[in-house]
Amino acid sequence: MSKNEVKEFNVFGNVYGVSLWRSGMSVIFDMLDDQAGNKENSELHEYKQALNQEGEYSLKINGKFNPNSISSSELFNDFVTDLKDNFLNEELEQIGFSKEWLTAEHNKLVEIAINLNKNRVEIEL
Repeated sequence: MSKNEVKEFNVFGNVYGVSLWRSGMSVIFDMLDDQAGNKENSELHEYKQALNQEGEYSLKINGKFNPNSISSSELFNDFVTDLKDNFLNEELEQIGFSKEWLTAEHNKLVEIAINLNKNRVEIEL
């Protein structure tokens, strides 16, 4: 595996791991969005909201299920695709960060998620 390769894992068989990944990435995107000035039309802000289930990504709006909420597994897969496609590069560079840095942070969380699941058996329903 090359240094900048984006790591993945079976998010459907690792409930604890994907939850940990989402929590860790939400902290990272809180910081990135803050650094970028919380611009509502930015991809960093969009990811922050999705990771934290805020705004249009809230689980419920006015007490009703929100069809725009996004599952952790779907969010993970979307993020991996965007990271591989360099979708966030420009915004990251504008605030002094790089794809390589974000990939490294993501990969650390993936490794923890994989290790967390090694001694657990998850049942998919």
